[in-house]
Parts: sequence; C-alpha cells; structure tokens
Amino acid sequence: ERASPYWLKLLELIQSKRLELVIFRPPLYRYDDYFDRAAEDARLKRLLPPGTRILDFTDFPIAEDEFRDRTHLNTRGAARLSPAFARELNGR
Repeated sequence: ERASPYWLKLLELIQSKRLELVIFRPPLYRYDDYFDRAAEDARLKRLLPPGTRILDFTDFPIAEDEFRDRTHLNTRGAARLSPAFARELNGR
C-alpha cells in the first residue's frame, strides 16, 4: 500500500509547521463485522510518522442506539464520547 500524494503533502505541512499529528480512531458500530485491528495497526504504522499520537476509541462502550448510522454517533453518543475524548486529548 502506497501513501497518497495528498497524505504526503499533508504530513509535510504538519512537520513544517511543527504541529503534533493526532489520529482519532472512533467507536465502531458492530466492529467485529469488518474491523481487523491487527491489519489496521500495521497500516497506520506504515503510513504515520514515528511518535504520532493515536487516540483509539474503537473499544469505547457505545450502544447501537447511540449511532446515527454505521459511521456516525448521534447526539447522545457524541455527548458520552466528548468528555472522554477531551480528557485523552489533553492528556488527563
């Protein structure tokens, strides 16, 4: 798998501005159906610069009725996730 030229340009911009790259892995709706954690971890390792911070919420306990669809939380799900996300992002 090769990185897209757009991704490489984005990484170059982030590094030139001395910004921290943070990747957010959201809760997944029935992720056992399609999510291969080992494959995704290997893919991220290949595509991300060393030291990239990954906020992994794939196992965050969200009920099915807290999703708007298979890839987005509804208002209730977002309200539950947001405080935990803020704590992680701020390192607390």
